[in-house]
This record gives sequence, C-alpha cells and structure tokens, in this order.
Amino acid sequence: MRARLGAAHLRVVVPAQGRATVTAPAGAGDLWLFGRHENGLDIDSSAASGSADQGTVRLNLEVGAGQIEVVRAVSFVTPPFPPVQPNPPAPFEPPTTAALR
Repeated sequence: MRARLGAAHLRVVVPAQGRATVTAPAGAGDLWLFGRHENGLDIDSSAASGSADQGTVRLNLEVGAGQIEVVRAVSFVTPPFPPVQPNPPAPFEPPTTAALR
C-alpha cells in the first residue's frame, strides 16, 4: 500500500498477525513505527514486524510535514481452552411434610 500526504497525521493499523514492512520518509515531523520514534527534518526510516507465515503487508508511507504512525491491531483471538462442562442440575425432590410445617 502506498500513501503520500502533504501535511497530516497518518495512522495505519496493520493486522495483529503476519509480517508488516514499512518505509516512511518525512520532510519534517515524527515517525512512530511499531513503537520506535524518530523526529526531525528530512527523516527516512524503515521497520519490519511479525512473521511472514501468515502473509505480508508492505507499506510505503510519506508525509511532507506531520506524523506517520504504524501500529499493530489488538488480537482478539481466543486461546484454545478445553470446553467446560456445566454441572448437571440436581434432581428435583419434593418437600417433605416436616419441611412444610
């Protein structure tokens, strides 16, 4: 994916799984790539994160002035747990005559 903006805050959220590679130049501003920060004038940075076994996202991002931020999405994958068997209900027992008094 390629994005090129004049003056902006560009925030990209990549999938929680898979590999993501980023190339990000900025004329003036801040780069936040997977938590790593750089700032200044005429900065050019690149970063990679994750394993390619579930695919790769390639980003080419550029701003003239501003910020570029690339973060990972939060994974909502539920870890596999063995199913929990509910306790069966107790069999119904009618009240005794003594309990009714």
